[in-house]
Amino acid sequence: MEPSTVTDGIEKAQNFVNGLLKELYDRRGTDLYVIAGAPPTLRVNGQLVRAGKPLKPNQCETLVISLLDERQRRLLKQEKTLNFAWGLPGLARFRVNAYFQRGALSMVFRYIPSEIPEFATLNLPSSLLELITAKRGLVLLVGSAGQGKSTTMASLIGHRNATQQGHIVMVEDPIEFTHNHKKSLVTQREVGSDAQSFGEALRSALRQTPDVIAVGEIRDRESMQLALSAADTGHLCIASLHATNATQAIDRIIHFYDEDQRSHVMMDLASNLNAVIAQRLIQIDEETSRPIVEVMRNTSGIRPLIREGRADEIRPFIARGKEQGMMVFDDGLFELYSEGLIDEEKALLYADSVNDLRLRIRLSKGVGLSDDSIDLMPNR
Repeated sequence: MEPSTVTDGIEKAQNFVNGLLKELYDRRGTDLYVIAGAPPTLRVNGQLVRAGKPLKPNQCETLVISLLDERQRRLLKQEKTLNFAWGLPGLARFRVNAYFQRGALSMVFRYIPSEIPEFATLNLPSSLLELITAKRGLVLLVGSAGQGKSTTMASLIGHRNATQQGHIVMVEDPIEFTHNHKKSLVTQREVGSDAQSFGEALRSALRQTPDVIAVGEIRDRESMQLALSAADTGHLCIASLHATNATQAIDRIIHFYDEDQRSHVMMDLASNLNAVIAQRLIQIDEETSRPIVEVMRNTSGIRPLIREGRADEIRPFIARGKEQGMMVFDDGLFELYSEGLIDEEKALLYADSVNDLRLRIRLSKGVGLSDDSIDLMPNR
């Protein structure tokens, strides 16, 4: 479809976008990029695939605006970015981020699977299920964009919904997976359409007699404080946060607050945090990726470090905490290597501690680690 056809009206613009999304779906892709000055581009098996001619800025603007209602258009103009959901009826749903770049509107779509995946299909440690069945406390699910956090959270909530009675309140921007009522009642609120902000939705959630509060993403001090308040008042709160690992998550929380507030907040966090789960996706082949996780439990050894804001001293406790249910990313890499899913080169490429993982691999093969194989800058 030629991009010139998109300027004739809202319906044609929507049809153009839907045609690209249908192609993405048919090719089992994950993302669609609609960026001014570039061709529409699909991400299929991790590779970028061009799907037409370059789009002019006015064409991109028409495509973006065609998908929005008046309220969303006003919000996009005010905030310069907007998250929303878009669907192909009966086929697929997509998470969309619209934004300005070089003064022109652009947007990126991420495919959302229609079914909430069973936890057992995600190749994640079964010990994580203990965290979603707890009665109270804060569980943080962290990782960079595109690392599968939303899918993992949906699966954990799905497990709780299927196995325990209660009221689960979810606050999202936008709603991605739709949860049906099973053993639990599930309230899903979308920021923008059901509530003005994360803060408003979370304050309201605390008055809805919840057993579990799930926060799609903690973005600021207010959301963080309300999540802590939820845990402190006897609820289980599971929340997503952008951070690459557990220690960075703690450090980011510290820096949500001014210096004079940090000591009190870190005492609250040390008292109410149950665990931090950090997730990464490792590409196995062109069509397959597998998650690896770092799990930090708030043990008696880690709790004082959180309370005193010494996040940089936490990692050794995680590495030594296997008996307490903790693990580091390199444990997952070693498992993938042991299963024959990745080779030694790829395992070491993604390792946090190259020397430690190299030694572990060599010992598993009955080979020692010679001095000349040691990386003099191992911890990247």
